Amino acid sequence: MNAPFKITKEMRAQVCTLVAVGLTHWQIALCMEMSRETLEMYFPDELKDGHALFRGELTKMVRKAARAGNVAAQKHLDRMSRRDLLPAPRPPSKKEFKAREADRAMQFSEWSKCLATIEPPRD
Repeated sequence: MNAPFKITKEMRAQVCTLVAVGLTHWQIALCMEMSRETLEMYFPDELKDGHALFRGELTKMVRKAARAGNVAAQKHLDRMSRRDLLPAPRPPSKKEFKAREADRAMQFSEWSKCLATIEPPRD
């Protein structure tokens, strides 16, 4: 009979890290040596918010090093804080999207006309 499944803080941290680097649930389960169903049953919060949790932990470590006098950490923390001040890029409006698509279609049709006029080389 199998021993009961026990979740540790280290396992939770590892799932958060794997989510943060962009692995899929299936890949994370493979790394953690468990089924995808088990992963999703026992680690739903980490799978959903892992990137933010990892980023928060990383920020704590950088802050601690910066407060201890590490200049590189101070500069990195400054860059991290400034990144959040930048406005997020807005998605194009429907009108802008349709205009871009129409422009691409026109470019394609112009190229098609040019290519149609070129005759293949004769042997």
